[in-house]
Amino acid sequence: MDRRTLIATLGALAAAPAARAQPPESAPPQPVPLADAFILLEPYLSMDPKDRSKWSLAYCALRYKLPAPEAKAIIRLENGATRPLMLGPDGVVTHLPTLTELDSQAELEIDGPPFQFELEVRATIPLTAHIAAPAIVAALAQASAGLTTLTAQPTSLTCAYFPDGGAGFVALGAGRALPLPSFNFKSVGATSYFEPAATPGATEVTLAKPPSRIILARPPPTQAA
Repeated sequence: MDRRTLIATLGALAAAPAARAQPPESAPPQPVPLADAFILLEPYLSMDPKDRSKWSLAYCALRYKLPAPEAKAIIRLENGATRPLMLGPDGVVTHLPTLTELDSQAELEIDGPPFQFELEVRATIPLTAHIAAPAIVAALAQASAGLTTLTAQPTSLTCAYFPDGGAGFVALGAGRALPLPSFNFKSVGATSYFEPAATPGATEVTLAKPPSRIILARPPPTQAA
C-alpha cells in the first residue's frame, strides 16, 4: 500500500517514532510516549465531537508494508499498570488510548520485533454496498478541515477508497452511471475509489459488496500532483 495515498497527509504521513525505529535485534526496545506512538490521536480526541463526527483515525501495525496482527506491545500507564496492545486480525488497534492516557506519562513498549503504525483516515459512513455520494463528499470536507486544523497546514483529501468492496459504479442521475476507477495496492489489492471532483453530479456509489472500511485520502500516485 502506498502510504502517500491511503493515509493522512502531512504530519500523519510519518510512522510513529516507536514503530519507525528499527534497532538491532540485540538492542532492547525503547519505550515511547503514548501520544508520540499514536500520532494525531491526542489533538483529534480534543476536537469538538461535531467537527469529527464524519471521520475517524485508525492505526494499523505493519511489518514490511503488510499488516502485522502478530505484533506485540504493552501500554504502561502513569500509575504503573499495564495492558497489552490489542490488534484485530487485520493488524488494526482495536482499543485506542483515551485522551486522559495520552495526556499522561503513559508509554508504549514494543515486546518483540519492531513494527510500524500506519495511520488511516476513515469515514464513519455505514459500510454498505450502496453509499450516498453526498455523504462521502461531506466526510471528505470535514476530514480535510479537521486535518488542516490539527496539522496547521492546508490538507485536501479528495478520494474515498473502498477496500474489499470489489468493483463498482457511480450513479450520475437520469439513469447514467460510470464504472469506478480502481488502484492496485500492495496490501489490499485492487481497490475501487470515488473522486467527487471527477464525477460532478454523482448521487450514489454502488459496490459489489460492502467494503471493510472507507478510507479518505489523496488520489492514487499516478494522479497525484
